[in-house]
Amino acid sequence: MQQAAERKYQKLCRLTNRLRDQLRLQTIPVSKAACSLVNYTISVKDPLLPSVWGPIEKRDNPYAATNSKCSCNIM
Repeated sequence: MQQAAERKYQKLCRLTNRLRDQLRLQTIPVSKAACSLVNYTISVKDPLLPSVWGPIEKRDNPYAATNSKCSCNIM
């Protein structure tokens, strides 16, 4: 019986320590995080967001297909 109580106590101690660690984490409000994400999306040009930036030139798009004669890729 004492071993079960000891295991339960150790489990509660681990849980308490995890909760204390979470309390130490820096947090920000969701509204501030969302605003930061929107500002980043607006300020950084991304070829995968044509609705924000409009169509881009194929030469500027790193994701555009290339017209190479070689069909093999070396990884």
